[in-house]
Amino acid sequence: MCVAILLADYVVARVLTPRDDQRQAALQQKVKTDATLAPKLAADQKAVTERRLARRIRDNVVAYILIVSAALFLSCAAWLSGQRGRQPVAMSRLVPAKPRAASPARTSPAARPTEPPGAPVVDLRLVDEIVAKQGRGKEAAIPILQAIQTQYRSLPFEALARVCELTEITPAQIEGAASLYSKFRLPGRQASRPRPSQGGSS
Repeated sequence: MCVAILLADYVVARVLTPRDDQRQAALQQKVKTDATLAPKLAADQKAVTERRLARRIRDNVVAYILIVSAALFLSCAAWLSGQRGRQPVAMSRLVPAKPRAASPARTSPAARPTEPPGAPVVDLRLVDEIVAKQGRGKEAAIPILQAIQTQYRSLPFEALARVCELTEITPAQIEGAASLYSKFRLPGRQASRPRPSQGGSS
């Protein structure tokens, strides 16, 4: 709408300005020979000036509205794009590339081939309770990871993915916390080291 108003004013100015100038030039020539036309020339000049001034003010206001609207649109688009892109990135980095399983498969060790042998069964309800207790802000990252670590003695992929779904915590924050605190153990790191035998030497 703003663009249409500006375009219409531009077209009107391009058409009317030459006509107004020609009419006033003709009146000025007539005033030289007939002084009674002076008031008509003055009134016409005043009307033309007021019309041009009003059009200029309207164009400035519309231009400011257009600039503010464009800025708001771009800001909202960037925010929506960030909101849409944050969760898929978190899931792709934390959860192995495989279709999401149904809820019974989540709690079945046989349905999770990417987890290391002997990994604990992840009950996402416990993760939900931890998040509800500790909060959903980024500042709750360490307490949430500590609670998950205490529960499972590691940080299972499914639990971390659930945390990213429910909170503002990003995969980068989780990786940073796991690198800063040696007690945090990701499943991939556990799987890369052989587990000690508990049955003694044979």
